[in-house]
Amino acid sequence: MWTLLLWLNQKIVASYELLKSKYQAQKARRVMRRQMAMTRHLPAYLRRDMGLPPYTEREDTRSKDSQ
Repeated sequence: MWTLLLWLNQKIVASYELLKSKYQAQKARRVMRRQMAMTRHLPAYLRRDMGLPPYTEREDTRSKDSQ
């Protein structure tokens, strides 16, 4: 009985950690997307000075300044 409870507890903890890591990745992605949306109208040199990357998060798309 105890082994079953321990096994089930391990599964619950593992799924919680997985969901937590996914949430943190999504939160970071949302923050980056919001920053890029707010600074999209700025010229590339200002975005560089602010420390923002000159590209979007998807590799197949590039911003209009990096063409």
